[in-house]
Amino acid sequence: MVGEQVTAEGHPLPINVHEYQEKAQAVLSPMAYGYFAGGAGDEVTLRANRQAFDQWRLLPRVLRGAEEIRLETSVLSQPISMPLLLDPIGLQRLGHVEGEIASARAARSAGTIFTLSTGASATIEDVAASTGKWWFQLYVNRDRGVTCDLVQRAEAAGAGALVVTVDMPALGRRAVVDAVEGRGEVLMDGGIRRGTDVVKALALGARAVLAGRPFLWGLAVGGEAGVAHVLELLGAEITLAMTLCGCAGVEEVSRSLLVGVGPVAGRPPAYASDGRTTI
Repeated sequence: MVGEQVTAEGHPLPINVHEYQEKAQAVLSPMAYGYFAGGAGDEVTLRANRQAFDQWRLLPRVLRGAEEIRLETSVLSQPISMPLLLDPIGLQRLGHVEGEIASARAARSAGTIFTLSTGASATIEDVAASTGKWWFQLYVNRDRGVTCDLVQRAEAAGAGALVVTVDMPALGRRAVVDAVEGRGEVLMDGGIRRGTDVVKALALGARAVLAGRPFLWGLAVGGEAGVAHVLELLGAEITLAMTLCGCAGVEEVSRSLLVGVGPVAGRPPAYASDGRTTI
């Protein structure tokens, strides 16, 4: 079983992301840990990202014959092994000497997409040579020449997509999947710590999710092998959650699997395009 693996020295590996975070805090400098674990301002959004997942419960559906669970899906027509991608996190060499290179290799082994940050501690070209499918996260610079150079280098190195980060001076409109109305794919980012979080995001309409801190904790503890193990743990948790929900593939995950608690419990029901009531 995944949770019973041990290191080369015979020490048991962490069995979930929370244990990886504890071990990462023990090996990182206070500055590095604070950089990766902290959030902006009063960290209201950081806490809210986690609290949002607690407002939903998954509805078990057993005895449905879901024996072999398929996690494969695609984003932007790019096939991936599971609906989980690696977030763009800068300065990963603060966490491990190999930094982004180790994370990119682990993503390649897991069959998913690695996203390289503009603020990475490894070059575009070095990461491209170490990974499989990868995207480039772009901060648009006031100097358009700098921005153009980054985009051209990423394109030449084989990036599959650009992830453009835009900071807005005001809060945007929200529940996003409904507003898109099928005109594009929605990827969810923020607060992912468990496989059940991934399934909840899919049930709410996301095509896939991106996770950052979980794989960073794995990187700090064990380099490439640590990242790979975190992805393996999350993949196993996604599989278990889907099994208990009676879903044989990610295409079967829908809002009907969710039960709202807390603030969302009293939310009026939405209606699917075929007229069915959904949560």
